Amino acid sequence: PVDVFATTASAAAASGAGNETVITMLVSNFDTPKLIKEVFTVSVALCGLPASYAKPGAAAPATTITRIDKNNANAHTAWIKMGKPKELTADQKQKLMQVSALVTHPMQLHPGSEAGSYTALLTVPYEGVAMVEVRL
Repeated sequence: PVDVFATTASAAAASGAGNETVITMLVSNFDTPKLIKEVFTVSVALCGLPASYAKPGAAAPATTITRIDKNNANAHTAWIKMGKPKELTADQKQKLMQVSALVTHPMQLHPGSEAGSYTALLTVPYEGVAMVEVRL
């Protein structure tokens, strides 16, 4: 029912201070048997992180979430609320562009049971996609 794809990559840090590793997870909720339209909750667990995250009092890695679903980055829903106009006014086009924009939000990780591990619960609505990025 819920598909998860994860990858890691090294990228030049925005500050130019060196390289950082980014773990990217893409979670989708599309392939639901018998069209059961459910919200799924996925437990995300990060283990084996660098030693700096295992120190007592260490801050969790910077983590963000970006969603596409019925309520996020969805111009189709807004178009329906407009009455499904065949011809869009300039204001309607602008509104649809605004609501279709991807918005990234901070996501909180919680210390896991092992040193240097972190967890989070992630809900994904039916026909939704969530991208989680963890910067190390």
